Parts: sequence; structure tokens; C-alpha cells
Amino acid sequence: MMTLMVYGSQLFCSVLSESLEVEVLAGKQLCMIQYYKIFSTCRVPALKRDKLVCYPPNKPNAPRHIVVMHNNQVGKHLPALCQSS
Repeated sequence: MMTLMVYGSQLFCSVLSESLEVEVLAGKQLCMIQYYKIFSTCRVPALKRDKLVCYPPNKPNAPRHIVVMHNNQVGKHLPALCQSS
């Protein structure tokens, strides 16, 4: 699980700092915004129906942690590498 958290932290930092290499398919660049949305979206429980909420990175109180779930284990991590972003 620790390896998964380390990899997730590195990917999270790359997405926040916009240093992730752009993927290319058939010579065309793909939209990389989906990576950001994966890390900045969460499900907020509600009475009738849950809501998906995306937190923009430019907000001062935007979440800067990741939660890794693997084999019924949950780990919350605050990537120290991203503190400046």
C-alpha cells in the first residue's frame, strides 16, 4: 500500500504543478484536465442523492491530500512535495 501511496503522491504533485507530460494519441495531444478532475473531485453524501464536487486548485482552501483505498485499507496522505503549489 505504501508504494501505491508514493506513486499517487507523485502523480498528484505532477498534476497540481502541471508538469505531467502531455499524452499523445495518433499524433494529437490529449486533454489532460481529466487527470486533475480525478484528484480534485469527491462524492459528498446527501439525503436523496450524492453530489460530485470538484475543487478548483486556485481556491485557498482547496484540498491538498489524497486518500488511497486498497484491499480494504484506507490511507490519507498529505504530499510534502506539493506544499509550494
